[in-house]
Amino acid sequence: MTRTLAIRIGWMGLVTWAVPFVISLVCYGRDGQLQIPIGTFKSIMFISGSATAMGMLALLYRRGPPLAGAGWIVGGAWLAINIVLDLVVLVGGLGMAPSTYFATVGLGYLTIPIITLGVDWISRAGMH
Repeated sequence: MTRTLAIRIGWMGLVTWAVPFVISLVCYGRDGQLQIPIGTFKSIMFISGSATAMGMLALLYRRGPPLAGAGWIVGGAWLAINIVLDLVVLVGGLGMAPSTYFATVGLGYLTIPIITLGVDWISRAGMH
């Protein structure tokens, strides 16, 4: 993997975290309380995260698979980036218990490698 590709994958991973994070800010009032039902919020986060990941993958794969094993590499990198940034903000900054974080938020990030592996498999199988 080239350094340029590694940096690109890293920046795209940051985008997969930042877009849903910014969207989440709109859902909270000035008092820090969620302004919509929790189920609606979780759905918005899932949809925005999945759509952002797919958009980044479309850019990354626009000329075909970027490297051998890209599904594993990209999925693992983006999973790590999202969890680390969440831990800094939600656990470190807002005081959420790590066990609560992993049970309610972190588990959902497993969709990232599922999506990246699926896109990689489809692109290599010639199914466009």
